[in-house]
Amino acid sequence: MRRAVRCMLVAGIALAASGAAATPPPPAVEADAQAYTQIVLRHDQLLFRSSLRRITPEEEAEMPRLRAAGEAIKAKYGPGRAPREAAVAFTRRIHELSREVIAPAARRWVVDAFPEPEAVTAAYPVDLDQAAAMQILARTLAEKVGQPPIAEATAKIDRYRAAWARINPQSRPDHATRLDWIDGLRRSKQFVVEVLERFVPIYAPDAGNALRRERRELAMSDDAERYRTTIVAVVAVLLALPFLSLLVGEGRLGRARSGGGPPRPFELPPELGEVRVFRRRFPVAYRAGEVTRVAIKEYKQEISRSESRAPGFVPARFTRYIRTETEYHLTLTGPDGVETGLTLAIPDLPPREGELYSVLLSGRTIVLTHNHSSATFHPRDDGIRDACRMRFLPLWLAGLAVEVVGFLGVARLSLSGAGGDPGLATGSLWTMTLMTAPLFALYLGVLKLVVQAIRVRQFRSRWQPRFAEFMREQTAPLDRCFRAPRRATSPSAS
Repeated sequence: MRRAVRCMLVAGIALAASGAAATPPPPAVEADAQAYTQIVLRHDQLLFRSSLRRITPEEEAEMPRLRAAGEAIKAKYGPGRAPREAAVAFTRRIHELSREVIAPAARRWVVDAFPEPEAVTAAYPVDLDQAAAMQILARTLAEKVGQPPIAEATAKIDRYRAAWARINPQSRPDHATRLDWIDGLRRSKQFVVEVLERFVPIYAPDAGNALRRERRELAMSDDAERYRTTIVAVVAVLLALPFLSLLVGEGRLGRARSGGGPPRPFELPPELGEVRVFRRRFPVAYRAGEVTRVAIKEYKQEISRSESRAPGFVPARFTRYIRTETEYHLTLTGPDGVETGLTLAIPDLPPREGELYSVLLSGRTIVLTHNHSSATFHPRDDGIRDACRMRFLPLWLAGLAVEVVGFLGVARLSLSGAGGDPGLATGSLWTMTLMTAPLFALYLGVLKLVVQAIRVRQFRSRWQPRFAEFMREQTAPLDRCFRAPRRATSPSAS
């Protein structure tokens, strides 16, 4: 029962509303609505002509008067000035007249704003530009008029089509070529902006925004491509930089070993004065004489070592112990009385004072040692590795310079600065530089170990036997040089 009553009430309200909607407004309200609609229609027409830049000074002066007249009519139906039923009827009627009068008139204004084909032909001397401009105008007209199309818009679009069909008929032998050219112009946003700015400037801003967006996207695309190319180039240079150094050869730019003639005693012959291993050459020096002073220095260092780590947030337990390192500081006095200071870290058989001793040096690094008194030859593993090392710091600094020039140079000189892509920001390039530097250091470290292993193996197989033989041959001359004077002054000799 209640449901039936509710349905009857709803039906009654709907019938009352439809009846109220169908009831025509009073004649005074209808007259005011018609007058207000004509004022709005004229004002909108002048506003549209102003946006087309076709308004005259007299028409521009007319617009304030039209606004004032429209406001005067609306003020009659403001709150407290007219009955509520009259105000509602006036509002409903001007909305109806807006749909019935103003909207169709505005669509016709749009059609009238577009030029005739003859005006387009007169504006462009080249026939292909004329055809492309007509296609742009026809497409824009169809978009702005909307659906459903009106007869005036359809007729003007048909005139555009007939005009560009006459410009490039299918009977022409170059029809396809000309059609491609026309299509390219029609797709060019720059040409679209030019056409709309010339004939219907009210629609040019949208096309201009599309053109700027396309240029920005193109610039960002070019920047991204340039950025990727820079990354590839920098990485390629970084990968090739150590090999370029090896190709040139380390130590090849040094001065040639001077001297000539027969070798003197306790001096390396010319063929042993310079070591040549895998893509590296370095000079070596030979020092021999008597050990005149031995100083032992011990260094104690506290070491902390983690034993275990309990699960959770319990800190690890550490074991502390004292490590003692011993260094031997020797003074080697040669036959000419020149003293040479040497430092040996934990040698297998440390020399004692009065023994005959000789070393092979690469700079200040001890490579080989020979104790002539005990006939002990000892290659220094750490010295051999240091002498055969691959240069790390110069290559790493050169790679860092390549990164800075490559990444930041592109950021400052090449990138257009188009916003929207954080990957092309200078800060990101700095981050890329800081990320690449340790990776390049790791790459150099691995390559350094490989190259050093090859050089050490070559040194041990090719050069170490020759140096060992040479140093053994110096035992007799050294003994004669240092021991003979002592025997001559001993009591038994006298």
